[in-house]
Amino acid sequence: MRAYKYLFVHCTATVENIIVKPEDIERMHKGARNLSNFKVRFLGKDYNSRSELPDVKVGGVKAKESVGRGWSRLGYSKMFDQKGLVHTLTEHDEDNWIDSDEITWGASGFNSHSKHWVYSGGLSTETYIVNQKERHYFANTMTQDQERSFLREIHAEIEKHPQIKVIGHNQTAVKGCPCFDTRLWLEVHGVPKENIDTRPMRVNTITPFRNKKQGNDFRKWVNEKHPEVANRIDLDEIGSYKNAYILRAWYLLRHQYNEFKIDSILYHF
Repeated sequence: MRAYKYLFVHCTATVENIIVKPEDIERMHKGARNLSNFKVRFLGKDYNSRSELPDVKVGGVKAKESVGRGWSRLGYSKMFDQKGLVHTLTEHDEDNWIDSDEITWGASGFNSHSKHWVYSGGLSTETYIVNQKERHYFANTMTQDQERSFLREIHAEIEKHPQIKVIGHNQTAVKGCPCFDTRLWLEVHGVPKENIDTRPMRVNTITPFRNKKQGNDFRKWVNEKHPEVANRIDLDEIGSYKNAYILRAWYLLRHQYNEFKIDSILYHF
């Protein structure tokens, strides 16, 4: 048992339009993992072959047919789906301690004193090519309902546990997850400064804009449609497409901007 110190923000690293269910998370984490010499790890135990796996199901799939990490427990406490529904994956008694049966394996070195929450998504439908392979861009793909739900639960968690720091997985590991800058996202959505872990991300800055034109188009829109935000954030009409100023505005207004772009396309059509 250790004192509860961190609330981690994660993503499932799936494309934004793919529906992820709790049973999918169970398969991802507890499903059988192929090791060397044909051995298999399942629920934390090693077997000589898949034929030796117990006749049980994990995430609705037979153990022998499952594919995952072979863990004996899940990596997350809660999952937030695209509709904004909150799924409890690991039960907690809500005191200020992480008991041994409440530990989830979301971030190496932090699990004994942390909770891990995940949203379904993290990868844009937009792709690029690297080493002749198609990759999806990292992005905060939360729907409006999903984001409202996640933020509401974060604020409620801080009310119950004012000692905690909220942190993104990419601040402790060289990973994209949760595929955005958690520090700025929390800041613009009113999370108290004392509850935001400010250590730097361990990956390159994740930006929703591909070039300066895209960034300046957004900057201009913010200044024209939301001048109060532009003034508060000190966002100029022209500037970098990947600095903290534009990211703050994006995390605050991205849903409205995406609706504006859709409306503009329909209008011109």
